[in-house]
Amino acid sequence: MNILYFAPVQLYPDGHGNIATVRAYIKYLRQSGHRVHYVLFAVKKWYKAFNLFYQQKFVDTLDVINQTVHGVRTQDGNYVFDSMYQDGLGEKIRELCRVYNIDAVICTYVMQSKLLEYVPDNVLKILDTHDRMSDRAQALQKNHIKDEFFSCTNEDEGRYLSRADIVWARRDEETKFFNDTMGVNKAITVSHFSEPHYLNKNTKQLRSVGFLASDNNVNLKCVQEFIDAFVKNKKVMQSGIEVIIGGNIKNLLEQDTDRMEKIKDTNIKLVGKIPDLVDFYRMVDAVIVPITFGTGINIKMVEAMEYGLPVISTVCGIKGFEQSNSSYHFAKDMDGLIENIYKLYKRPMDIAPLTRLSRSLYDGFYRANVARFDACFKPYTIKHKKIKK
Repeated sequence: MNILYFAPVQLYPDGHGNIATVRAYIKYLRQSGHRVHYVLFAVKKWYKAFNLFYQQKFVDTLDVINQTVHGVRTQDGNYVFDSMYQDGLGEKIRELCRVYNIDAVICTYVMQSKLLEYVPDNVLKILDTHDRMSDRAQALQKNHIKDEFFSCTNEDEGRYLSRADIVWARRDEETKFFNDTMGVNKAITVSHFSEPHYLNKNTKQLRSVGFLASDNNVNLKCVQEFIDAFVKNKKVMQSGIEVIIGGNIKNLLEQDTDRMEKIKDTNIKLVGKIPDLVDFYRMVDAVIVPITFGTGINIKMVEAMEYGLPVISTVCGIKGFEQSNSSYHFAKDMDGLIENIYKLYKRPMDIAPLTRLSRSLYDGFYRANVARFDACFKPYTIKHKKIKK
């Protein structure tokens, strides 16, 4: 099948969860025998010639549309309906559907869903939400986090979603929310997934924990809270457990002079971007997920299980794997997360079972998501533009 994949997401360089997900989906589609025609929608100053050249290796064709629209916000922080849509975009997508003989279109993020109105009727329309956008600005404001993306009313989100034949949500909770918002069951749960890459580690004692985070304000807030909780816990500080923080979050943290002073001469290490994920996961004995806010699914938590590492998480961070029965996965706050790090340090006999649990959870997660993803691209689905119940 020929699949047009529209996204305001550069496939290179990586470092953000949305990039990891889009690349994983594209890789799987191509491995399944489909041709992927990628349409990058981005502000011209964001991309460089080499990056565009390198992105071609991930797809069958690459088209670039320069983003010039900025959108209009109301006083409450939500965007005016369709104000992020760029005139002429739908016509361009319709023409590309003709040129590439497209069978299905994947539109990334709700704010550009108007382009689906221009897609020919015989083409399947899939909307990949990545996250819930209803009143996102207000939720961020309530948690004292600077808004840096998109937000809309619940009514408008329903209007955006209703333009698609199939809506992808990251978690069952959001699938229900989207279906309730639309008033029709078009949404299914399709989370980030990649083939398992379980590492052959035989950790006997917890000496290091780590986490990866991209440079956005939600991650910054959570990492700052984690640092504050960690350095005030004397017993965990005295244990010698090393905390390795990877990813571009380092760029934002280094601007926070108070936190940088707190971690000076401690076992908290900022290592920045790691070129290859496997190198980071070989570096740590366990992965922590210090996320206390947000919807969607935490990609770095999924990746940790993908590599088969033991995971210590908050209730918010483990979302998507709620079937877990481990107390290490459900810390109610940052202090509880720190206590669980210390608990695993004191109870090394828990490391192997927690590792096995990660792999067991991920095996089921991977199989379920592959099945739902595959169902969207079966000939029956394309022909009838619906998923068989």
